[in-house]
Amino acid sequence: STHCISSAASDVYKRQRLKLPPFSHQKIGSAELLPVSACNANGKAIYNLESDGFVPHLAYSLDSYMGRQLEPIISGSKLKKVFVSSMTELLKIRALEGNGIAWLPNYVITKELKEKSLVVVGQKHHCVPITYYAYRYHAALHPGGESVWNKLKELNV
Repeated sequence: STHCISSAASDVYKRQRLKLPPFSHQKIGSAELLPVSACNANGKAIYNLESDGFVPHLAYSLDSYMGRQLEPIISGSKLKKVFVSSMTELLKIRALEGNGIAWLPNYVITKELKEKSLVVVGQKHHCVPITYYAYRYHAALHPGGESVWNKLKELNV
């Protein structure tokens, strides 16, 4: 959709603009949004992206960063939004309850994937890489803020 393209282009523009003076940025980390479903008693995914029928989707709100990152993958799919939130932990809880497929950051579901309470569904092209940054204006910060910024720079991610 046009909104999706303009929203994605706007995100890229804003991120690039924040990487230029008078701003500084520091990469904090990266992750991957993985499509996951809860498992049935046999350890198989309850929902599958290749299913011919109704596939319930536990979605991020479109005004959230994660929602905008996923929109190009989700638009045009047969997923049906059954729950919307901007909170990853809430989407994780709903996924664990077996309410649908959710795209969750890999660092949030490490334990659940190991225990097989959640399983990745779909193909590699359904997984979405994300990178997150801290930004600041060049003006001096409060000493506490400067301390935090310096610690972030030491991460050297």
